[in-house]
Amino acid sequence: MKFRSTIVLAVMVALVAVLAVGVVGCGGPMTEDEYKEEAGQAVKDLVAAMEEFNTMEEPETIEDARTVLGEQVDKISDVKKTIDGFDPPDKYKDTNDTLKSAAEGIESFFTEAKKAFDESESMEEASTAFEGLESMFEDFMKAAADLQTVADELGVTIE
Repeated sequence: MKFRSTIVLAVMVALVAVLAVGVVGCGGPMTEDEYKEEAGQAVKDLVAAMEEFNTMEEPETIEDARTVLGEQVDKISDVKKTIDGFDPPDKYKDTNDTLKSAAEGIESFFTEAKKAFDESESMEEASTAFEGLESMFEDFMKAAADLQTVADELGVTIE
């Protein structure tokens, strides 16, 4: 199906751009070490969600595709909420802004993909609707590149 190949291509390209990443947190004033650890885990969690999607089996029905996309949106949204709760040290304020922006871009891409499937009645119709999201691909790629930048700044590597 075009759905899987288009999304997998987007995710694969993003993963290539994000070979090192990490971030998760709880809020409140953070020390530099706390921020680096929690932000690093969040980056890893975002990458893991994209990798999980990339390696899944092709959904057989539109309902299956909706479920899979919904699960990925939920995972990414959870990580984004964690990032929103960070109170990084001054040294990492810009890094955290970049991380938030990357998480928002990734979440937006998956949310719009799910919306295309939610509003379609067949896999074929959904694939056509998804192709209309091409304009979001650049934003998704920028988000992936920003995620890589954050990983580099935090010294995070993805295994």
